[in-house]
Amino acid sequence: MHKILIAEADTETRESYAWMVHNLGHETIQCEDAIALLDLATSEHEIDMVVMNETLPGASPEQLLSVLKGLHGLRDVPILVGSQHKSHADLMKLLGGGATRWFECPADPVELAQAIEEDLQTRRFIHKMQGKTQKVLVAAGPTSSWLLD
Repeated sequence: MHKILIAEADTETRESYAWMVHNLGHETIQCEDAIALLDLATSEHEIDMVVMNETLPGASPEQLLSVLKGLHGLRDVPILVGSQHKSHADLMKLLGGGATRWFECPADPVELAQAIEEDLQTRRFIHKMQGKTQKVLVAAGPTSSWLLD
C-alpha cells in the first residue's frame, strides 16, 4: 500500500480521486489548497506520490513544484499535475519544473488510475536499481575505476 497525497480545491473531484485511489489499494491524504499541501508534505512521512491540480489556491504550480522537489523526502516522489487545456510550452514548463506527468482535467478515471500505477511502478524500479548501483559502487575498490567509464 502506498500513501498518495491528493491536492484538489473542488471537493467532489478530490473525493472522486480519493475513492479511485482507495480502490487501487492505496491510502490517501487530502487537502484543498497550496498551504495545506505544503503543510502535509512537510509533516507526513513516506508520501509515495502527489496528485495535484495546477489551479490550487495559494500558489502557482511552478512555485509548488519547486518547493516540493526541494523537500528532502519528496525529491524523487512522482507528482501528477491536473491541468486544463494548456499550450505545449506551458505543459513543458510543468514537466521541466518537476511534474512527473500531467493529466487533462477533468481526469478520465481509468487513465488517471493507469498513470498512478505506472508512476508507482517506475518509482519502485528506480529505487530497486539505485540500491543495486550503490552496492556495486561501495564494493568497488581503488583499482575499479573502469566501472565508472
